[in-house]
Amino acid sequence: MSVRHKSGFNKKYSVYVGLAYLTYTFLGLVNSFVVKPGIKNMDTFLQTADSYRLAQALDLAMYCVVIVAAWASYLLARCYNKDFALLAFLFRFGEGLLGCVALMIALMPLLLLDSSIILAGFDGEQLRTLSTLFIKLSDRTWYILFVPMGLGAFLFVFLFYRAKYVAGWLCYWGMFTYFSMTVVGFAKIAMASMPQWLIYFMYPGALFELVFGIYMLAIGLRKEIEPAVNAP
Repeated sequence: MSVRHKSGFNKKYSVYVGLAYLTYTFLGLVNSFVVKPGIKNMDTFLQTADSYRLAQALDLAMYCVVIVAAWASYLLARCYNKDFALLAFLFRFGEGLLGCVALMIALMPLLLLDSSIILAGFDGEQLRTLSTLFIKLSDRTWYILFVPMGLGAFLFVFLFYRAKYVAGWLCYWGMFTYFSMTVVGFAKIAMASMPQWLIYFMYPGALFELVFGIYMLAIGLRKEIEPAVNAP
């Protein structure tokens, strides 16, 4: 692999990673703080149905971009360790698939409360109760999703750290962020009542992904990519 080719490879996929991180973080923030507030209230659900649909569409777009980020990260990380890079990719790809499962569940209230569909044997209150159940189930699916997301992203950041692709301080921040996310995901599933202080460790996560995306766009990798090797 020539130096020129390696440099072009670095720049191209660093930009892909940076753009993907920034895009899915931006979509997630806009969805969480602008579109989603108030859309899960069953008393006003029909009035906010369009916003609810938009929220699901943004989630779908976000998880498509997550898979793009995983693909681009894999192409960079495999040059250091192909086996662990593939494992990280599979975890993050699984995150995208679980996100789509959560999305399918979240779409059920639109079907249940559609006035053009008559569901014999259910009255309005029962349909609202079922819709609430599907929304809560979709929310719980996110806790499962945190685990493969945290594991996959942790592995990618760890590989970038070992390969000295990215500044050490940024890698430490990322590994702490994704380790915390994994712990919270397991705790939400394993515990009936998770200690609330665990949630605070996740707050720097979105900020990290914004900083990491900007870093990859502005600076990129700190060293030239070598041909893929199966380093320990």
